Amino acid sequence: MSQERPGIEDRIIDSALRTHGLVLIAVLAVIGYGVYAYTTMPVDAFPDISPVMVPIFAEAHGMAPEEIERQITYPIETAMNGRPGVQQVKSTSAFGMAVIYVYFDDDTDIYFARRLVDERLNAARNDLPELHDPPTLGPISTGLGQVFIYYLTADDTVDTGGKDRDTYLRELNDWIVKRQLQSVAGVTDVLSMGGHVLQYQIQVNPAALQEYDLALGDLVEAVRQNNRNVGGQFLVLDAEEHLVRGLGLLSDLDDIRNIP
Repeated sequence: MSQERPGIEDRIIDSALRTHGLVLIAVLAVIGYGVYAYTTMPVDAFPDISPVMVPIFAEAHGMAPEEIERQITYPIETAMNGRPGVQQVKSTSAFGMAVIYVYFDDDTDIYFARRLVDERLNAARNDLPELHDPPTLGPISTGLGQVFIYYLTADDTVDTGGKDRDTYLRELNDWIVKRQLQSVAGVTDVLSMGGHVLQYQIQVNPAALQEYDLALGDLVEAVRQNNRNVGGQFLVLDAEEHLVRGLGLLSDLDDIRNIP
């Protein structure tokens, strides 16, 4: 009577019994890797499933939605279509604002996508009308990104430097708090809302413009030309070089009144 050959299960068990030391080490290694994977596994109750998307914002003050669509949105959409990895291009045209969304394949690197969109946007600017601010890319964020909202307050003992409290808090946020938050890793952008933005307003007298044969554009250009600092090389006096500068940056109401 011939002896039946052992099956593969019997050979595995027999090998494990003969090399029980190696088996124990392998089991401990698997358990250790499992503990490490469990402790380092990212856990998110709401995983971000947003697609790879690059937004483009274009502001055109005073233009109707139909003009925005024809002169701004359509040229930008045409420039973005057909780019590598682009799935679709969507847009929204509103009064004074155009928003274009460029969607890419899921495996596309977001920084490569933004670089590609920025290159095509620079080429498309030649087909756009003259805008106050050029079209820009939106921040790297998604609809499921975390949003942190904060607000600033001040009591009656705070020295506001003669400014009203809302203006003081807005300047404090724009020039100190906002810039420090933007230096924190993971912060995409900080948007300021509320408060009063300090500004000087020139109330134009149309009769005076007509009397001196001036247009509104002449007034705007005069203020623009007299609100900047200009460098002018240097003068050599004896053995020293003296820098020549024109300081014309407006700082108070008297500077505005003295503009010729």
